[in-house]
Amino acid sequence: MAHGGRSLHGAVFGGLSVAAGAIALMIVAIHIFGGPFAPQPSVGEAIGGIAADIRASALRSLNGAPRQAAVAAPWDIDRALALAGPVMATLAPIAATVSAVRRETRRPLAFGAMLGAAALALQLVWWIALLFAGAILLYAILANMESILG
Repeated sequence: MAHGGRSLHGAVFGGLSVAAGAIALMIVAIHIFGGPFAPQPSVGEAIGGIAADIRASALRSLNGAPRQAAVAAPWDIDRALALAGPVMATLAPIAATVSAVRRETRRPLAFGAMLGAAALALQLVWWIALLFAGAILLYAILANMESILG
């Protein structure tokens, strides 16, 4: 018998919660610290592309030309990992809730819910950091727009 007189063998959804949370945390960590895995343009090409797009958009707007049609981003391994982490992290508290409703042992469901929350928090903090870095980069490009349009 385990904690509280309940067997850990009956904690099916608690175990599923722990597994989902652990997998989610691994996916998010691998994606953040190991990626990107898909081919990426160099930093100079990316910044130059942003500047060229801003310039072309500004010139179209000044000339009264219609906007360019939006193009959907293609799916690649990085985009799939960015989605898989939060999906697995969301499964952890769902499985923990089912475990609680079934009155399974509380320790696995608590661990699973916390692992899922940690995966979501890690990815959220990472995206916020990227958002700030992108805003700073965009400000730098806009501050130098005169030389870009020149």
